[in-house]
Amino acid sequence: MSTRRIAFFGRKGVGVTTVAGNITAALAKSGQGAVLRQSHYGEETIAGQYLLYDLGESTEALVSVLAQGRLDRLIVISGADQESLATINSMLWQLLTLPETQRPVISLVGNRLPATYADALLDDFARRIEVAVAAYIPHSIIVWRSAFFGETVIEASPRSYLARLYRQLAQEITGAPPLASPAATAFSAEEFREWSGEWGDRLSDYGEGLVRGGEAI
Repeated sequence: MSTRRIAFFGRKGVGVTTVAGNITAALAKSGQGAVLRQSHYGEETIAGQYLLYDLGESTEALVSVLAQGRLDRLIVISGADQESLATINSMLWQLLTLPETQRPVISLVGNRLPATYADALLDDFARRIEVAVAAYIPHSIIVWRSAFFGETVIEASPRSYLARLYRQLAQEITGAPPLASPAATAFSAEEFREWSGEWGDRLSDYGEGLVRGGEAI
């Protein structure tokens, strides 16, 4: 199997508590042919690579790098909070200005999701912008605890549910290149405000335990 180069851009680097750090550990344990390294904007053209992107970095700089060459896949690591999803939507508008041949296939990784309803919210967002969700990583004390030992979840709790999620994500990243066309779209500003308001109402109902005709979460 040929080695896949997987770049990671993010504010926390490939640390023990990050998705990138745990994917690195999972790949090392499995012996799969992949190299994950941290990169910096402007360093080089990222042609033919998979890119893990943490929202801590500038979306404008990311689009500038993508404009330099063809990227197979962009995997965006994000929470389910409104601010992060607004940033993703803004990034998509910028990506849509690029020629179609320079747009990567995009998928999301929901990271440190606070509760079960966050999955439903992220699913709905992904459906509306026409991208896939590659993984749902829940908020877990295991990540917090592992950091105190200076280890990844893969190392500290290899049999945990969270470790299994990281291994599954690593397998997907190092598997066959995506066949889907880059068909992602984006909300208009008004559509995103309406969508956010709808989910604000749903989350309010969820917090207060209200169910109206099965419409609440």
